[in-house]
Amino acid sequence: MQTAPDYTALSNWMAHNEVRDNEITSLVLRLADHGMRVAQIENLMKTALREQLEIIEMFPSDEDET
Repeated sequence: MQTAPDYTALSNWMAHNEVRDNEITSLVLRLADHGMRVAQIENLMKTALREQLEIIEMFPSDEDET
């Protein structure tokens, strides 16, 4: 793993395995191996989640109106 400054954060990610989907952990570690910092990875996740939320909120389903 090439991201020594983020070693603790990545180790905690793996040790606590708070993410239920192992593919997410695998992708995070692979991005870190390519030199991406934990903060950058978290920002990428937040961006993707915000974009998805924006789409959902633009087109609310009937279930959201209950």
